[in-house]
Amino acid sequence: MLESYTVGGGRRAIEMLIDALPRQVTVRRNGRESEIRAEDLAAGETIVIRPGERIPVDGIITKGSSYVDQSSIMGESLPVEKTEQSKVFAGTMNKNDVLEVSVERLGRDTTFGKIIRIVEQAEKWKAPVQRVADRLAAGLVYFALAAAVLTYLVARNLTATIAVVIVAGACGVAAGTPLAILAGIGSAARRGIVVKGGLYMEKLAGIDTIVLDKTGTLTMGVPEVTAIRVADGATEHDVLQNAAIAEQHSEHPLGEAIIRRARADRVSLRQYTSLRYSPGKGLICLDNASKILVGTQTLLAENGISLDADTVKSLEKEIRPGETLVYVGRNSAPPRSANICRPPS
Repeated sequence: MLESYTVGGGRRAIEMLIDALPRQVTVRRNGRESEIRAEDLAAGETIVIRPGERIPVDGIITKGSSYVDQSSIMGESLPVEKTEQSKVFAGTMNKNDVLEVSVERLGRDTTFGKIIRIVEQAEKWKAPVQRVADRLAAGLVYFALAAAVLTYLVARNLTATIAVVIVAGACGVAAGTPLAILAGIGSAARRGIVVKGGLYMEKLAGIDTIVLDKTGTLTMGVPEVTAIRVADGATEHDVLQNAAIAEQHSEHPLGEAIIRRARADRVSLRQYTSLRYSPGKGLICLDNASKILVGTQTLLAENGISLDADTVKSLEKEIRPGETLVYVGRNSAPPRSANICRPPS
C-alpha cells in the first residue's frame, strides 16, 4: 500500500504536467476560426492564442506581439517579449495580446513533452545505492530461508519459522530505497524541478555549491520601483503619475511595478484617450491632447525628446546589477527617468 501511494504520487506529478496543456485550441482554417481538440492539430496549421491562454504547441509567431511567461520551460521569472518570427513553446502562457502561431511540434515532440518524458524515465533509472540494495536484498532472501529452515529443525514450530521469515526478510531493504527515490523525484516534479533519475538524486547529497542562472530563483521575481530621477524641474509625483497613467492597464511586470508604487503613494490616475504599444521600445499614451512616453531612450528620441549624453551617462552609472532604467517623458519636455528593479535577494 505504501509503494502504491508513493508511486501514485509520482504519477500524479506527471499527470499535473500533462494537464497543464490545453485540451481545446482555436485554429484558423481557410480564414475562419474554429475550436478543435488539441490532438487533432497538424504541423503547419495556424492557431490563435488569446491573452491568458496557455500555448499548446511549439511554433513560430506569424502575427502579433505579446509577452509570454516561459517560467515553466526556461525558469525565467519575468515574461519575455515575443514578436513575429519569435519561437514559442508548449506549456508557456500568453500574457497580454492575441498571437497567431504556426504549429511546428505537437504533443510528446514539444519541449514540454520532452520534459514530461524525462520525468517518466527518471522512475526507471536506478541509483547506485538502489543497485546495492537490490544485491543485499537478494542475499538476505537466502539468509532468511536458511534461518527459517534452521528454526524449524530446532524448534519444530511453524509459527516461529514464519516469524523468522518475516523478520529476516528483505522487503524493507528492497522496497525502502526505490520508494524514497521515487518520492523525491515526484516531490521535485510537483515543485517544477526535473530530476533525470535516481543517480542524480543520490549525487545531490555530495553537492556543496549550486549555481543559479535564472532570475527569481532566490529573489522574489517581482519588480519594484527603487528610485526616481527627475529632470527639468519636474517632481517625483509628476513622473510617477505620468508613468502610471500610461501603464494602468499594462500586464508587463515593470508596468505592474509602477502601478504598485503609484497606489502605495496614493497617486491619482485618470483614463487616457488612446494607447499604442511599440514592440521592444515601450508605450505611447495620449492624455489630455499630449503624449506620455514610457520605455526606452530610443522611444523618446523617435518622438522628439532627447537628453544630453552626460545626463544619460550619469543615469546609467547609477544602475546597479539587476536594475532596469525606464524613461518617462511628456510632449517635447526633457524626459523623466525611473530605475525599476527586483527586490534584492
